[in-house]
Amino acid sequence: MTSEEKKLLSDFQASAAYRDFSAFPDELVMQTLVFYLSEISSSNKDFHEWTTHTVLLALKQFAADATQPDMPDADDFLYFSYAVIKSFLQYLVGTGTTKIQEQDLTESLDQFEKGHQLSADQLENDDPAPVPTRDVSDPDLPEWRAYRADSIQRYTAKWVAAYVRSPGWRRDRNADLTQDTLELAVEQLSEQAYDTYRKTPKSWTKKVLSSVLCGYFVSNLDLTAAELGAVIPVIGHVMRFAAEQGWLNAKKAENYQRYLNAIAPKAVAQAQDPNNFGPAKQAIIQMRTEGVDTTDEAAIQAFMDQVNAQGGLNSAYEGGARLPDGRDLTAAEFQALLDDDDRLLAVAVKFDPDPQADYLTGMHITKVGGRHWHQADAQDAHKLSLLFGLRLWLLRDRYPLEGESWQLAFKVMDALTQLADMLYSQQLVTLDECPPVIWEDFAQWIRQAGLEPQQLLALLTALIHMLVDDHYLPAEEGKRIIAVLHPANHQRGNVISMKAARKKKRQ
Repeated sequence: MTSEEKKLLSDFQASAAYRDFSAFPDELVMQTLVFYLSEISSSNKDFHEWTTHTVLLALKQFAADATQPDMPDADDFLYFSYAVIKSFLQYLVGTGTTKIQEQDLTESLDQFEKGHQLSADQLENDDPAPVPTRDVSDPDLPEWRAYRADSIQRYTAKWVAAYVRSPGWRRDRNADLTQDTLELAVEQLSEQAYDTYRKTPKSWTKKVLSSVLCGYFVSNLDLTAAELGAVIPVIGHVMRFAAEQGWLNAKKAENYQRYLNAIAPKAVAQAQDPNNFGPAKQAIIQMRTEGVDTTDEAAIQAFMDQVNAQGGLNSAYEGGARLPDGRDLTAAEFQALLDDDDRLLAVAVKFDPDPQADYLTGMHITKVGGRHWHQADAQDAHKLSLLFGLRLWLLRDRYPLEGESWQLAFKVMDALTQLADMLYSQQLVTLDECPPVIWEDFAQWIRQAGLEPQQLLALLTALIHMLVDDHYLPAEEGKRIIAVLHPANHQRGNVISMKAARKKKRQ
């Protein structure tokens, strides 16, 4: 860095504009500008010769470097960095330090903001840690940020608004789909993907989409199976439209369309089973059945008082249970089912998340030690996971699972069958044969993958407790597995957040 550039930074640091970033450590702000100036230096131009092209080209390169796929918290870093750089450039123009005209700079920055779907006001310095109105806490995920959540809602709403004005909407819509339903679906998908997984529309995965659409949408949204079947593919059309406008990576949009088309029939199947509905959705449906005005708060409260007095919505048979297909069992029938693995397995296979047995076509090893892969053994390992999955779900009051979506039979059985298929294909072991060392490796992977690690570890913990109690595992083996799932010296990885930076500044 030249002595003149150092003086530019020093002058900016002493300006009123710099005070906007007083909540952040000086080294964080200055390091951002040093990196930016290093991008400009490649132009070999003195700052007196800078043009809008010079500063914008360097800004684009800075953004590309700052948003590499493997860079943690990349979007947050870009939001913060852009706010700093924009303020710096505006200061230079306002003081006449460069020959760039204010209007030219404004137009260039507006173009940049549109291309990256951000703006400096997304960094809320006056309210550094807004409190969300919903539960978004998860110590295993990056910190939830209000400005990020608000930004996602703003730009996805713009995507939908632009799409419904396009010819594509008239082509893609059908009798079961309204504009209100599409707006609700995109809003809730974006919100849940970020709240639960910290994934933005630019980083969704098939797993995230499947979990939200087959879990939260089915459980909580007041949509029929037909409405879900109609809206999910059209979300893919919205993503394709966004890509055509240059707002979303084209390859990602293509992948999203493929994922959503595959997920739609699964979500519809889940939505056809009332047992997958959460309490609030069950209550709404029951109120409509009984003719209760769902816009009348007094009528709603009277209905809920009556339901609670009768033992709640799920009290069909006291001491019994309800199967995933909605069939109620008496206490005696329920116990008889739990006591007979053959009968339980016969029921469990009806709810197989992979009825086409795609797990048999995946890659697998052929030999581990003295064991060899056999198709029949792979099928047995899969069936055993169905048995364990249904049993665990039926006994979820005894072995608690974390998270509302994990109360759904499909999600529990899907997670355990995928785990069992992976264990057999890669290690040639079943769930009840898996040694602690493999569980330890898997637990570490769960934490690093960042996809509901807390809920997955709770699921595995519940599974091991159940296997011990039901004598599938010796008690000592179960203790060793629980110990590696929850190591005493485990420390969560630190994510440097804006909130943490402010704390550092105040210390």
